[in-house]
Amino acid sequence: MSIIQIHAGLAEDLDPLQISSLYLIGTHMKALDAKLIDRYSSSQLHYFSVTDLSALIMQLEKEVTADDLVLIKCSHGIHLEEVLDALK
Repeated sequence: MSIIQIHAGLAEDLDPLQISSLYLIGTHMKALDAKLIDRYSSSQLHYFSVTDLSALIMQLEKEVTADDLVLIKCSHGIHLEEVLDALK
C-alpha cells in the first residue's frame, strides 16, 4: 500500500456529522481531499498546497475558537509545527 493510499484511506473514518471541518495540506492529503469532496461541503473541506502554510494558518486563526477541539496530524517535513504554534 502506498503512502497516497494510506492517506486516502483515512476517508473511511471521517464523518461530517462528527468532524465539522477538515483542513488538509500537502501532496499526500490531496488524495484524501478527493475522497471527501462528495461527503463534505466546500465550507467544511479545505485543501492547501504545501506552499500555502501561511494561508492555512491565517484561515485557522480566523475560524478556530477557544471552544473548538482541534486534532492535528502533522509532519515536521512540511513544518506543521508552525500551525500548532500559531494556534497556541
